Amino acid sequence: MRQIIALTLAAFTTLAVPTWISYPATVAAETATAQFIATDKDDAAWDGAQSHSVGERGSFKLLWDGSALHVRVTSRVTADAVSPWSFAGGTDYPRAQDFIAVGFDVYGDRFNFETDTAGWFLVLGDGTVKTFSNAMIPSLSSPWNENSPEYSDRVSASAAVADGDTRVYDITLQLEAVGREYPSDGDVCALEVAIHDGAGDGWSYWSHSDASLYALPDHERARAVDWGLVTLAGYNGEPVLSAWRALEAIRWYESKSNPGDNVWRADTLAAFKDAVAEITTGLITTKQADKVWDAYLGLRWADTKYPDPLDLPRLNTLPSPYQFFNSERTVETFADWQERRAELLDLAQFYEYGYKPTEGVVEIRSVEATQPKGTYKVTYAVTANGSTVETYFNITLPSDENMPLKGAAVVIGETGTVGDNIAGVSAPTEWTTDDRSDAVAWGNRNAFGFDFGTFTMREMGLFYKLFPYARNSTSEVSAEMAYAYGVSRVIDALELLTVEGSPHYLHINAEQIAARGFSINGKYTFVAALFDERISVCIPGASGASGVSPWRYTYVGHEYDWTDTPFYSTDASAHAVATGTEFMGNSIRHNRVRETELFRRFLNPGHMYEHEDGAFGYGTRLPYDQNDLLATLAPRAVIVENTVNDYNDGSESDALSMELAKSVYRALGYDGDELLRFNYGKYAAFGDPHGQVGSAANVAAYLRHYFYGEALDPTIDETLRDNPFMRAVSNGATPYDYYYGGFSAITGGVGDGDGWYYHAAIPLVAAEPTQSAVDSVHAPAVKSAGWLPAVIVGGVVVLGGAIAVAVTRKRRAK
Repeated sequence: MRQIIALTLAAFTTLAVPTWISYPATVAAETATAQFIATDKDDAAWDGAQSHSVGERGSFKLLWDGSALHVRVTSRVTADAVSPWSFAGGTDYPRAQDFIAVGFDVYGDRFNFETDTAGWFLVLGDGTVKTFSNAMIPSLSSPWNENSPEYSDRVSASAAVADGDTRVYDITLQLEAVGREYPSDGDVCALEVAIHDGAGDGWSYWSHSDASLYALPDHERARAVDWGLVTLAGYNGEPVLSAWRALEAIRWYESKSNPGDNVWRADTLAAFKDAVAEITTGLITTKQADKVWDAYLGLRWADTKYPDPLDLPRLNTLPSPYQFFNSERTVETFADWQERRAELLDLAQFYEYGYKPTEGVVEIRSVEATQPKGTYKVTYAVTANGSTVETYFNITLPSDENMPLKGAAVVIGETGTVGDNIAGVSAPTEWTTDDRSDAVAWGNRNAFGFDFGTFTMREMGLFYKLFPYARNSTSEVSAEMAYAYGVSRVIDALELLTVEGSPHYLHINAEQIAARGFSINGKYTFVAALFDERISVCIPGASGASGVSPWRYTYVGHEYDWTDTPFYSTDASAHAVATGTEFMGNSIRHNRVRETELFRRFLNPGHMYEHEDGAFGYGTRLPYDQNDLLATLAPRAVIVENTVNDYNDGSESDALSMELAKSVYRALGYDGDELLRFNYGKYAAFGDPHGQVGSAANVAAYLRHYFYGEALDPTIDETLRDNPFMRAVSNGATPYDYYYGGFSAITGGVGDGDGWYYHAAIPLVAAEPTQSAVDSVHAPAVKSAGWLPAVIVGGVVVLGGAIAVAVTRKRRAK
């Protein structure tokens, strides 16, 4: 006999969630008493357990024994014959078959998507468990699926038997490792039980009666926000003996989730192996299981330049850009700021992006005129780390009539000219890839990868040909930094093209460079600008997580009213609710090549989505945040592009980071309102809001203003200064004031005006002059048609032969 305890239950049509997410709650609580049952399914204890309806198709009961949650579902849908089938997500389940679906959220976090501790699984009529598996991006698989890097073996038993006109399903779910303790009275998990009837593809759910809230259990969008809550109650004995936590730690160590022995500090790795060695083939004691688990939590990163993320202090608000790392020292002079700026960029490389290689010699191989007119294919080679790669970019020049006297400014990431008198250069996406398959993300980035656009295999990014990736290493370089390296080599090539007398000469100005990108390329563009000072204007579109957005401030559930604003759409309600954003755990789990593996340790092992009291987001141990990195761009210009309701891609948080960076610009003596701009599109009522940004003509006008000193139309000027989230659109206040308590609270203040946002001006500003509208004027001039040296080879215009030219740079490139 073992003691099984009944539960306190709360079924929700909508669910009360943490204070940083707002949902109305309707609670119906039930309380049951303790029971004693044998391990067989017919024990009388089930008779005393509270029954809960799953619509018209059945019911379920719950018990727990101190370490496991036992679920018994009685379905009035008698299961059809079971046929072999896979469960890869989406709508691929057999709609004509009968089964049950169980949503399990170990900690009751209640997110809208599957995490490392919440997800769906199905149980067929024979008791077989089926889980979602995503073959192309395994990290999108259910955490209960062995294919997922976040796999947790919590579905420990299942069975199903016919019982007259019903079918009874028994499932056992492991509850252990809630924090570092065994589950106890008062701990909460979330649960959903659904019954599927193959006749007509019908569903019944426990937590609500309206099945249209979600048409099916989805492999990525778990929609756990309205699952029922289960409060563990009635148990006051010793924890039931279980080896689960020890076996879970060992399973992790032996899985692909473990980067390898080389990344762990030798003493901590030895302690873990010693704890595992104590476990014999016999019974694992509670003491042994605890020792293995503690040793797993005690693993520390081998590179000790900075502390392991698990050893850093927690800070819910944004850390001060003026406070040196692990020091009482603060920025007092401009020289201090330059030192602090370098430290911030070093911290970002160590923890988040990986270190950008400094070597690379560029050689121009050829320049060929192509179509359309004014477009040239520039072939160049890069030699670094003992290897050479060859690639090309396309550059489109303004017409002779529009060519500025000192050469055209250049936008990297544009396929044509921008505003007639600015050259466009194609984005160097060949340098990296966003392939998130296991074969690449945690396998071999040096050979080839899967192209999701064409569903074919293709070569991986050129970066990894020069700097091969090593899985079991502390020197990983992310895809963002690989792209940044490629951008720097393109700028090297552009500088070679400006050398007077070179057979490759093009009339461009390599000291007037902007970089532009959207979505993943927006993230890439941001990182490229951080680590190459030759980029004067950074234009990241919808960059969000690992881009411009702070990790600590997310905004699910924020409400806005766009009435009487330029962002109102007559095709939609003026009232809007932020339905999601890319949390740190979501980015780390889904986008494994975008940050280093060390970065995931800013989230708690075994519970990436643990929400800490008083926090508005995640990564509270991060010693900087993305707004600090944005501020390091000072005094350069930034134009953030987005849509007001592109919530998943940083619409509100990108704008928050910009406002915070403005305060640093001001302290440094720069005009943040002039240099930090917003190109936002109004509420997108139809389709995916991702990509429906503001006017491209506004961006072109600002670039002409910035590079050439052209007067900026007052209407465009006002539009580009308009941060939609600085309007009083949330209950009569800005969302930053209404939800976060204002900029003082966001930046560590305890009263009005004492957060670092209000830092006084930094004295002794001795920066080199900004590239302002005053000192960067280049009067346009007409060039003769014959000014570009060229020869015709085989019907193709070729500008000179192969040549490598050393360039003296006026600004430092990293």
